[in-house]
Amino acid sequence: MPDMLKDKVAIVTGGARGNGEGIARVFAAEGAAVCLWDVLPAVSQTAERIAAAFGRPVQAWRVDIGDADRVTQAAAEVLGAFGKVDILVNNAAIAPEVPFVEMDQQVRDQVWRVNVGGTMNCTQAVLPAMIERRSGKIIVISSVTGPLTAIPGLTMYASTKGALLGFTRNLALEVAPHGINVNCILPGTIDTPLLRCSLSGGGWASDYDVAAFGRGIPWGRVGSIEEIGGVAAFLASDWSNYVTGSEIVVDGGNRLTEWGLASE
Repeated sequence: MPDMLKDKVAIVTGGARGNGEGIARVFAAEGAAVCLWDVLPAVSQTAERIAAAFGRPVQAWRVDIGDADRVTQAAAEVLGAFGKVDILVNNAAIAPEVPFVEMDQQVRDQVWRVNVGGTMNCTQAVLPAMIERRSGKIIVISSVTGPLTAIPGLTMYASTKGALLGFTRNLALEVAPHGINVNCILPGTIDTPLLRCSLSGGGWASDYDVAAFGRGIPWGRVGSIEEIGGVAAFLASDWSNYVTGSEIVVDGGNRLTEWGLASE
């Protein structure tokens, strides 16, 4: 299905690296003009790399999605540059690893501000234009952590990712009469900076360590950011027009085992 997103305009939050970068790469490969939003300065370099690799328009915006005014401004800039927003991928999130009993209120509130509040800010900023055009695809990146599984130290992150499921379902119902689809992806163990940092206890895990960790997954390896991008591209395309309010788990079957598979 080449060019399944031809002539589409997509905003991808958290686009500087990780799943956001993987989604942006697949979107560009499938013909979309991609707008990367991220608080990290590296978002500009990521946009340049993807544009060079696929020959598509890829632009970068420095955006703190927890800042509603900045989000509104950035959305207006995208609409001014491209005239429309066909796709919004709410991917940006933070995940400080702190036992909940030790987490201070400032950190707790910041996780909620970005992961849930940021998703709501971005969605509210683009919805009026989508409603006016009676067309749009909104994709929410949740996680298996929270909705399906648990990891010590990530109670706050898990709480926000669970909340995003309720947001997805209810919003899907509200905007279906306007021709807008809202769906959710639940990534499992994906080779992202977050995973490599977590596996190494704050450093950077090697390829060997990541491969060894992946052998405990039924598929025998961790997932790639492009594999998350492929699922997002389906949900962003016309092939998913009759899919809304749904959750797709992308975890190599890891949730299917109670104890995990034996690593060799």
